Amino acid sequence: VNDIPVVTFTLPDDQMCIDEAAVVLSGGLPAGAGGVYTGLGVAAGSFTPATAGAGPHTLTYTYTDGNGCDDVKTDVMTVNDIPVVTFTLPDDQMCIDEAAVVLSGGLPAGAGGVYTGFGVAAGSFTPATAGAGPHTLTYTYTDGNGCDDVKTDVMTVNAIPVVTFTLPDDAMCIDEAAVVLSGGLPAGAGGVYTGLGVSAGSFTPATAGAGPHTFTYTYTDGNGCDDVKTAVMIVNALPVIAFSLADDQMCINEDAQEIVTYTPAGGVLSGGGVVGTKYDPSTTVVGVHPIKYKVIDVNGCADSLIDNMTVNAQPVVTFALADKRMCIDEAPQAITLVSPLGGFFTGEGTTGVKGIDYDPATTTADVHTIKYFYTDGNGCTNQAQDNMTVDPLPVVVLADDTICDKSSTAFDVGAGFKTYQWSQHGVGQSQSTIATVAGQYFITVSNQFDCVISDSAILVVNPIPNPELGADTAMCAGDIIELNPGTSHALIYQWTPAGNQATLSVSTTGEYKVKVIDNIGCFNTDSIFVQKQELPVATMGNDTTMCDNGYDHLTLRLQYSGNKELLWSTNDKNVDSVVVGETGAYWVQITDSNSCFVKKTIDVSRLCPDYKFKWPNVMTPNGDGKNDEFHPYAIDDSNFQQVMANMEKINFVVFDRWGVKVFQSEKVIPRWDGKFNGGDLPAGTYFWIVRYSNSAGNSYEDTGYLTLIR
Repeated sequence: VNDIPVVTFTLPDDQMCIDEAAVVLSGGLPAGAGGVYTGLGVAAGSFTPATAGAGPHTLTYTYTDGNGCDDVKTDVMTVNDIPVVTFTLPDDQMCIDEAAVVLSGGLPAGAGGVYTGFGVAAGSFTPATAGAGPHTLTYTYTDGNGCDDVKTDVMTVNAIPVVTFTLPDDAMCIDEAAVVLSGGLPAGAGGVYTGLGVSAGSFTPATAGAGPHTFTYTYTDGNGCDDVKTAVMIVNALPVIAFSLADDQMCINEDAQEIVTYTPAGGVLSGGGVVGTKYDPSTTVVGVHPIKYKVIDVNGCADSLIDNMTVNAQPVVTFALADKRMCIDEAPQAITLVSPLGGFFTGEGTTGVKGIDYDPATTTADVHTIKYFYTDGNGCTNQAQDNMTVDPLPVVVLADDTICDKSSTAFDVGAGFKTYQWSQHGVGQSQSTIATVAGQYFITVSNQFDCVISDSAILVVNPIPNPELGADTAMCAGDIIELNPGTSHALIYQWTPAGNQATLSVSTTGEYKVKVIDNIGCFNTDSIFVQKQELPVATMGNDTTMCDNGYDHLTLRLQYSGNKELLWSTNDKNVDSVVVGETGAYWVQITDSNSCFVKKTIDVSRLCPDYKFKWPNVMTPNGDGKNDEFHPYAIDDSNFQQVMANMEKINFVVFDRWGVKVFQSEKVIPRWDGKFNGGDLPAGTYFWIVRYSNSAGNSYEDTGYLTLIR
């Protein structure tokens, strides 16, 4: 009888939360393979609280010893539920520049609750630390049993709006009208402008007064976040000016005068007669004209003052010339048609005093303006004028000229004259005359004003060179001919198409011209047409080979068209082929009807066949025409001579079985009829030797056994 084992079971931890992971059970003694844990939530020695469920659970430890005796002990495992946790932020939107806030909204509240997340410290959330954007905040609550649950909510941190404020115009004059403020961005209902002189979004510079003024632009976005920017508006005072005319009376024809009685400088004068900084009465009408001086200072602010200018009329003056056109060489005329008296004259051809003569000889050929000036009691002047046309004498320039013999020149005095009269060598009443004879040519012309002048020119006539290229000619392709104009003294040569030498070498078809110029520029030309004749066309084929054995021959052929004269290097004439029996270079000269010729050549080199004999091994000299003789294969009357021509030497010997020579021949094709000394040799085996060399330069020795059958 065995005792039951002494078993104890005390759980190391008898409290678990329902969401904890399974734990391997322990605390049962003795430990080891004989121990088994059982109970609700127990599987394979592990306890899973979620499987067991909340509440107390009795777990059993059974131990069986080696004798099969066992004992059982129990302990209680309490499974606790996790707490019910909720988390809703009272305000889930903040601006990034807001102060830190103490977090709330997590339930159950109390010491067991802890807030965590980006930007959270000691239960408070700082938006600037978290940064703009959504942030997940966590609320963890742990109850008295150590069980906890976690909930989250999202806190959105909104960036403050990016606000800029730049006034479109940061300076105004104090007298400007109120302006609606702008330049703050973002624009819209969220933006508000404030500052001295600002009301309902508009700024009145007169209300603010002169000086700098700071404006504030506050913009609040849809999230309630705002930013503030400032800008400075300068209100400028108007400039202080003074203005009065030093001379407020002018004649309408006076020269413009500077207006200098104004301060400060840099303003703008305006009104009838004002041109820049001058007053010009000629630009307005007689009467009183208000003149304004307006100053715009560096700030763009302006003010103005007005003074009056009186413009007086000119006196009425008349003047006319009795004769308005004169030649430059005419006698002077008196000036009498003028009113009122007491004035003076100006202009070329006058002396300034009434009643003088107008003298065209003292002036130039042109249209001259003569003016009469008169000043009235107001100091105002007027003038009258008339034009005197002084006509020039005709201008004729005839230059001396030099021409070459057999040419002509034209002496031309130009168009536009009224009459022409040539004399001496030049004859006629035209603008020009053709001059071919050496001598002096005179011309007298009048212009449209009937003024007359004469001139003359000398003509020199020089001889010309006389080039001669000869009659048109022809040449063969490849030839060069020299063209010589035949002139004998130092001249300038101009060849066409190109060249400047005394003679010209040509090789192509064309017309060639030469212009020969002497040292005084006289020239003459000649031309010649040169026809290039193409060489005759013929072909002989490629270089070839032959065996110069005295038997073989080669036919050389020429291909050509038309009638040609032919001369072969073999002295054959006017035949299109020749037969040659030796190697070497052969040519044929082909001459056409234009006497142009060409040579065609062909090289014939040595190449001989390498002839070898083939032999039978049986001989039957029975007179049936088959194998009656022993000789090489494929040799008969048709090729015997050719084969022999290609053989340099032949030695043929036949021996019987005892080594007796029974047949021998030299320098002929081997041929044996089976006889010895005129008698038939008996049937049997015979040994033969053939030694030979051919035209190809190769030597051979053939040997063999021949069976003679009777």
